[in-house]
Amino acid sequence: MRKLISSSLHKPFQEKETLQPVHISVLKMYFNAKEVIYNQETAEIQLQINDSEFNDVFVNISCSNLEELLLSCLLDDPKSIYFYRNMISYCNLRYSA
Repeated sequence: MRKLISSSLHKPFQEKETLQPVHISVLKMYFNAKEVIYNQETAEIQLQINDSEFNDVFVNISCSNLEELLLSCLLDDPKSIYFYRNMISYCNLRYSA
């Protein structure tokens, strides 16, 4: 996943579009978010998180280094590893098609 994230951020614009769902999925999983919106112009990420007490909570994260943030979201538990395997398979299918 580290290689996938690092290489995906340095690809030409057209190829980046196919990998953006991978970045969003990593953030959704880590933050348990329902929705993730990345604004490249402002380098800000908006997360929609369901809080049982307040319904939906919107959180903005300032992100000067997207790669560093994504890499810091990688976890080493069985559920995460299963998720990462699926994401790598997804990317392999997208690029081989």
